[in-house]
Amino acid sequence: MIRYLTVGLCILLLAGCTQVMHDKLGLQIPEALELNKSWGPGAFFREGQHPIAAWNRVRTNGKGEPDFLSSSVDIRPPFRGTISFDIRINNLNFFSGVEFRLGDSEFKNYYAFVIPFFSDPDFNIIQEGEWHHYTFGSSHAQIVGTPQNSNLKQFGVYIQDNAKGSLIVDIANLQFTKPVLSQGIVSITFDDGYDEHLWAAEVMGKYGLRGTAYVMPRQIGRPGHLTLEQAKTMQARYNWGISVHHEIPFTDFSPLDLDRELKFMIDYLSKHGFTDSARHLAYPLGKQNRQYVLSTTKKYFQSARVAGGGAETYPPADIFLMRTYNVSNALAPRKIFADIEAAVEAGQWIILMFHYLVDSPKTDYEYSKSQFEEIIKRISENQLVVKPVHEVIQQL
Repeated sequence: MIRYLTVGLCILLLAGCTQVMHDKLGLQIPEALELNKSWGPGAFFREGQHPIAAWNRVRTNGKGEPDFLSSSVDIRPPFRGTISFDIRINNLNFFSGVEFRLGDSEFKNYYAFVIPFFSDPDFNIIQEGEWHHYTFGSSHAQIVGTPQNSNLKQFGVYIQDNAKGSLIVDIANLQFTKPVLSQGIVSITFDDGYDEHLWAAEVMGKYGLRGTAYVMPRQIGRPGHLTLEQAKTMQARYNWGISVHHEIPFTDFSPLDLDRELKFMIDYLSKHGFTDSARHLAYPLGKQNRQYVLSTTKKYFQSARVAGGGAETYPPADIFLMRTYNVSNALAPRKIFADIEAAVEAGQWIILMFHYLVDSPKTDYEYSKSQFEEIIKRISENQLVVKPVHEVIQQL
């Protein structure tokens, strides 16, 4: 089933989809453009009120058939920018895919911005039945086929259910803005507070680079983990941020117990001199929910980071649901640095997430020490801007 979008909507979403790695093509549009009011009856039909403004809805037929909306566009390069919008999905049990696409007349070759989805709902930034503010930076574009600048004539929105029920997607407050940063930012972070993270601080220190260690207060000083003195050394000698993590997912706590645990962790780090960076969090296993985890986190912290999603935009759509680039054993330094470079060129913020650093990695959570050093060396040689997470949040 194909329906047609207004040209205004197409121009708006096109801004986020025209990035073709390293600014090879794009679109020239105003500094800021908010086109929600220009959506007409030929686009999504209007059905209700968003908390802030009128919102627009599209639904599938529940039979697993994709619904694709498209319209012709006019492209004039170059482009760097961010697309932002509010989105709500009715039932993730019916979810198969939601993408924004820019391609040729038949969409055989196109660029796609994909809404990520995990089978465990607590991993998802976008959760069922809740409005969420979301952003795509231009480095998020995925390439399908061989799109060419001269052939990018159509913009579309692709929505599909899994044949278990009708997928309903509400979208509001779409806008495009040019990037705030001429060059993006890299943050290098480490989860769990393992003792080899002191070695990482020493390696990075040789290049004048600083990171963030998300430590688990109840694990400090236990075998394989940083001691309190080592964590203090990382802060005092290497100027790292020492922030909060935990060994148990917050969704496993009751609301009252979670409140008590977050207060304990903040008090522990603050008491031992980590005041500047203590109020920044990495969700354990990246799991959170809207029922109580997010609201309790906001009570005690200034930012919170999930465990995936790739590069973040600057500023982030939500500083309590910040995306991260998960560095796994399967990723070679060349691939990691290419993704860093793309995010930096797009004016985005890429937060690298490491866990174990070992000589011979065997699991996804382990990464080679020698390859880690290679990445750090390349970041330094290319003079990329590297900052701990808490300092980036402070400058927003």
